[in-house]
Amino acid sequence: MKGPVKGDPLALCDRKSVKIDDQVPQHLYGFAPNGPLSNLNIKYNPDHKWFYYPDMTNDETIAFI
Repeated sequence: MKGPVKGDPLALCDRKSVKIDDQVPQHLYGFAPNGPLSNLNIKYNPDHKWFYYPDMTNDETIAFI
């Protein structure tokens, strides 16, 4: 990558803005030999708060604390 990401920037949703009713459990089949994997998706809610990082370069990271 020769410059910052412009087309599809990284976006993170603030977990405090996700309500329990926004969470949708999902099972993924065919990825693990011992049965399905459990996953949690989030459905759209206009109250979600998003943070965008449109100018990240390949030498930058985001730390989750």
